[in-house]
Amino acid sequence: MSHNAVGELLKATDYISIAESKSIIADCNKLNTMLVSIVKTTKENLRAIGK
Repeated sequence: MSHNAVGELLKATDYISIAESKSIIADCNKLNTMLVSIVKTTKENLRAIGK
């Protein structure tokens, strides 16, 4: 299940508000962007040192 689906599910069940859902989804998107960047940089660095 994607992070957006989790936020939508919590919102749909009235467990959290729409504003909270949007905030959680935005935070998840930022975290995903950071993690993708870390993985790409790590791969590039490992290739550069020949591993």
